[in-house]
Amino acid sequence: MPTEDEIYECFQIFTEIVLEEGELVARKEWDSGGPGGGAGVVTVYEFRSCFFGVSDEDFRGPFDDLDEACDSVGLKAITSATQTIVIHDETIYQREGS
Repeated sequence: MPTEDEIYECFQIFTEIVLEEGELVARKEWDSGGPGGGAGVVTVYEFRSCFFGVSDEDFRGPFDDLDEACDSVGLKAITSATQTIVIHDETIYQREGS
């Protein structure tokens, strides 16, 4: 039976593979204007016909479709901090002045 550390290490390796070999299919940039952690990016990758949502805090998936993965990391939600949202190379939201 693998230990918790071994399971975590496998998860880390899998995450790296998805980020390196997967295709970036969606991206949201946000900036609250606040100090510290007031800005960031959430992304969705497609890897081997599955989708994975990625944020600073989380790696979610696999999902069968893009919408589920986007919802898992709030990628389509537009807030006052949202700067841009791009899905399949199409800009679906761009804050004025950014």
